[in-house]
Amino acid sequence: EIVEAGGMFDQTGETLERDDFGGPEPGGEGPPPIPVRFFGTPLGVGGMVFALTFVLWVFTARLIWYHFYVKVGIGDTIFKKLQKMVVFLGFPYIKSQTEIEFSNSLSDMDPDMGEDLNYVTSSFVRERYGGISVNPMEKLKLIWAWRRIKDSLIRQG
Repeated sequence: EIVEAGGMFDQTGETLERDDFGGPEPGGEGPPPIPVRFFGTPLGVGGMVFALTFVLWVFTARLIWYHFYVKVGIGDTIFKKLQKMVVFLGFPYIKSQTEIEFSNSLSDMDPDMGEDLNYVTSSFVRERYGGISVNPMEKLKLIWAWRRIKDSLIRQG
């Protein structure tokens, strides 16, 4: 439908096409209704809110999983590093050995690191199987023991 423009502001007499049909008032007058559920494009505000919510949910789920099922103590970390280093340097390592047997076999190679190996292994066993975590002083001792063991293995390797 074409409506003639006129009046005080439009003196040209041109015709204008209307594009505001379908409003909520009777006869289709007024502005069109605002959509109730509009999330926008995937890159719009709704998409960003969804992505942020999803990332936060995944992060929270991973934290909960880590806390209850994967929590690794310092003794476990250092013992795993020790195993990896022994394999990397080519020292004998038998997977079927218990942690204490593994430690004893390394002590036989170099008796000087026997005390440190014993300390690292006992801390690992207490954490892994006893659920007893190390205190800050023991943590410091573990780090020092690991450095001495690492230096000794590198010298021998």
